Amino acid sequence: MAKVTIELDQNTVAYLKLLDPSGPEAALSHLAHSAADGIRRPGAWERGWLGQAFPEDEFLERVREKIEAGEMVTNEWGQLDWK
Repeated sequence: MAKVTIELDQNTVAYLKLLDPSGPEAALSHLAHSAADGIRRPGAWERGWLGQAFPEDEFLERVREKIEAGEMVTNEWGQLDWK
C-alpha cells in the first residue's frame, strides 16, 4: 500500500472531521476510495461527483491512454482494473 502525505490548514482538517469524527485521515481515505470507484466503475454514482470535482474529459482521456497502452483492462461488466 502506498502512503501519501499532504498538508492541510486547520479549517480544512476541521471540515474533514465533520465527515468522519475518527479523523481527517479516515475521511480522506473514504473519499479516495470513492473517487477510485468512480473511475473504475463507469456507471457508479461517484462518476458524476468526479465529473464535477475534476475535468471529466481530462481524466477520461488519461484512462483511455492507459487502456490503449495496455496498462488497464476492462472486465465483462465494463469495470476497469490495472493489468
